[in-house]
Amino acid sequence: MNTELKMKRCGIIITYRCNLKCKLCTAYSPYYKKPPHFSYESLALSIDKYFSMVSFVDKFTVSGGEPLIHDELEKIMKHLLEYSNQIGTIEIITNGTIVPKISF
Repeated sequence: MNTELKMKRCGIIITYRCNLKCKLCTAYSPYYKKPPHFSYESLALSIDKYFSMVSFVDKFTVSGGEPLIHDELEKIMKHLLEYSNQIGTIEIITNGTIVPKISF
């Protein structure tokens, strides 16, 4: 019996905070009174649980809101990269208005 679980795509929303207020936002970020913003600890736990069950994912997406405003993005990405042997491609979906201040 093959116990490997392979996925085509998966993603994680790290924050619903955003620096824009787009009327047709697909994450509904402008409509939250207090947009959820997830801690590194909770995100790391979710990532750990995911990769304990999934042996490989072709594409893993980090998104939001605007993920580049998360103050722990570098730490989150470094944690995610610990599973690089289980990930084909990592993408970050951004609105393109912020220049990243991180290197990983």
